[in-house]
Amino acid sequence: MLYYDHPKTETNGGEKMQVNILRAKMVEAGYTQRSLAEKLNISENTLSNKLKGRSAFDVNEVRDICAVLGIENDKEKAYIFLSLYPFLIKYLIVASVEVKKSVG
Repeated sequence: MLYYDHPKTETNGGEKMQVNILRAKMVEAGYTQRSLAEKLNISENTLSNKLKGRSAFDVNEVRDICAVLGIENDKEKAYIFLSLYPFLIKYLIVASVEVKKSVG
């Protein structure tokens, strides 16, 4: 896996997530932790725990986060999330196509 210079990663189930990149995407899209949690219909504490690697994002949360934050590039999705969820790549590609169809 490729890493940027000294990225902050959080352990989640023995795997690593690129949390700094995800937080940067939140800022770029104009979301705070609180506002993203509200958009995802989860508590701020739940989102915080997931970002800290204390619990895992489920498949639907990953899909929704990517849709909300505008993360459309499959390689970028993989870089941020798939070290946690190797089985998701096909699902995320299919889900992103479905979201684009329903939005567009």
